Amino acid sequence: MASARRWKGWLKSVPAVERIVEYRRIRHGLTTERALLEGTHKTTCQHPSILFFSFNKAATQYVESILKQCSKRSGLTPVNFEKLSFNTDFPYLGDLSAEAMAPYQQLFRPQGYLYCPFSKMVEGIPDLDSYQIVLMTRDPRDLLVSLYFSVAFSHSLPPRDSVLYPYFCQMRQRSQEMSVDEFALEMCDHIGDKFRRYRDALCGKEAVHLTSYELMTSDFPHWLTGLLEHCELDVSESTLARIVSAHHKSRPATEQADQHVRKGRPGDHQEKLSEATIAELNERLGDVLSEFGYC
Repeated sequence: MASARRWKGWLKSVPAVERIVEYRRIRHGLTTERALLEGTHKTTCQHPSILFFSFNKAATQYVESILKQCSKRSGLTPVNFEKLSFNTDFPYLGDLSAEAMAPYQQLFRPQGYLYCPFSKMVEGIPDLDSYQIVLMTRDPRDLLVSLYFSVAFSHSLPPRDSVLYPYFCQMRQRSQEMSVDEFALEMCDHIGDKFRRYRDALCGKEAVHLTSYELMTSDFPHWLTGLLEHCELDVSESTLARIVSAHHKSRPATEQADQHVRKGRPGDHQEKLSEATIAELNERLGDVLSEFGYC
């Protein structure tokens, strides 16, 4: 009861976030996130915090699970604010301007935490260069195809009492009424803007490790080595062997449209989209394809 009173009192004391998170609805194991919001979470870990940025449908949950396994020895505390947003009324931080992010800056601490995943750039994180940052990309044309199958068929819905539930239901119905080509063209600018925000905020910075879904699927050991070296994570040989073995077993033998891991291979847009759609995407996303090596 005392904890509940402190939580409600904190909400009332910060007008900018009042009523954004309802205490009664945080029932998803999000105790760390709640404690950070309350300002009560503590850690003795001195390892630089990690920020993992990517895109929905670029194996974000899979990479999150790998980072969690590999950061245990270093004592990093995992934090997932997007899971909090999906299950409650907490805002997606990537949707906020730098000014609107101001009340949430205390959530980011440069030592001791694994912040992952973020599906779009978060503006206004203080001392960004003091974090170890990972940016994982995927061919935007493949992202659009994978996003179509996820929205239309496989992505789980938010809780029924979530403000997002009607939106997700509407998006699912609308997506099922569209062809994959129509969906890709409608969402093209949305995906392009995400890439450009990442480019402007992160690319070229020494603290940023730029990697890709394509490298992960083609040369997993090399991809994993680069990830761990940049994040300075000490991992046992047994853990590494377990991760590599699990990876090789995880890829589906055949495509499964209604599953979260539908195919697990790059180049999907060449099979699913018409030549006319691909040509239009190439034109509208030309700068992104060039700058991120997808030409």
